[in-house]
Amino acid sequence: MRAPRHHLRAFHRGGPGRRVLVLACLALACLELVPPAKAQAQPFRDWVLERDEATCVISTRVHLRSTDTLLVAVSLSADGAGGALMAAEVPVGASLRERIAYVHAPGAPETTLEWQYCDAQTCMATATIDAGALAALKAGARITVAFRPLPASPVLATPISLMGLTRAWDALVACNAAAP
Repeated sequence: MRAPRHHLRAFHRGGPGRRVLVLACLALACLELVPPAKAQAQPFRDWVLERDEATCVISTRVHLRSTDTLLVAVSLSADGAGGALMAAEVPVGASLRERIAYVHAPGAPETTLEWQYCDAQTCMATATIDAGALAALKAGARITVAFRPLPASPVLATPISLMGLTRAWDALVACNAAAP
């Protein structure tokens, strides 16, 4: 049995309901024509400063060469206390029961990040980095981020270049100072 369609008659006859619907559709179409405000990006070797009206962040991304698939993206933002907030994004499917961490060199102590959430494409983990750890990052050449990409897979250890990090961090500090 079909539902009564009397509530749609105003749209078919060109009544006020149809005009509202047409105007709403036009408004939505116009919204899609206006591009969203894009973050400005400024490269510093392997790191990029990204800024928009309200935020400044530096990041680097490592992709699988053969498919351009994201392996790890690492971002840093100032925490206001001389340190930084580090965020690492990895492809969805990562084993959240296992930790994600980074090390400066084999045998060095690892810094563990805490899993925060997953969306349709990535899972994010964060850690607060104190001023000493930030100085070590700026003085280093690379870190290795390790995580288990799937519950049954071996640990994936991905090298992350720190080339350009010091200049990118200095630009981040200046960006934050200039922000409203």
